[in-house]
Amino acid sequence: MWLITPIGFFSIVEKPEDQKAGTLTICSQVHADLERLREFYLPGMSEVVDNGGSDYRYGAKARRAEVSGAVAKIANDIQYANFKDEVVEKQGEARAAFYGKVWELLSQLPDEPPKPPTDEFGELIRKAHETYLSILETITLRERAIWCLRFSKPYGKTLEAIGIKFQLTRQRISQILQKTSRKLRHPSRSEAIRTAIEELCAVANTKNMDLDELASRVHALDNGLYFFFRLFRD
Repeated sequence: MWLITPIGFFSIVEKPEDQKAGTLTICSQVHADLERLREFYLPGMSEVVDNGGSDYRYGAKARRAEVSGAVAKIANDIQYANFKDEVVEKQGEARAAFYGKVWELLSQLPDEPPKPPTDEFGELIRKAHETYLSILETITLRERAIWCLRFSKPYGKTLEAIGIKFQLTRQRISQILQKTSRKLRHPSRSEAIRTAIEELCAVANTKNMDLDELASRVHALDNGLYFFFRLFRD
């Protein structure tokens, strides 16, 4: 669980060693965040450990019940109408700006995933679409957000529009998209979707379905999937 609060950002998980001990592991990229958590809400937390090259540099442990109580106290202390303003007051404008970037990325999450067609090709298109979505999970959150904006329906956002959202130049957005495209097209990622699209095209050929018609249906579902369909259809 990610926990973004006015006093810091935390990742709370149950690691294998926590199961028997009845503890949870609390991690952060910032040592001072964990110390503030101990000071204000979680006095029983263990000493903070430097994890070196792991996903989160610093970590500590606490009893599960104590963590639950601390989270409840954080919720009970909410007396502000604007979270970012509260972060500015508690931790300064630089931290609030970082959280603002996280919000900007999360704001691009779709309200609900598009629905594939339900005819005889529906299952194969759904399979290809799920495979496409799964490979998007292998790139960074920022890369995924920029990629999805570029390939959003119906025609995608311009490089300029995406740059404004991320406070980056048109050229920088183009560089990120090129890097992301290379990542997604690497065989370690793209082989599964290549197989799904080739299977879809093979079935279309046996049914004497025009591939351009199939392409238009894929395009109507997801521009990003259509990118790979054009890449692998032949």
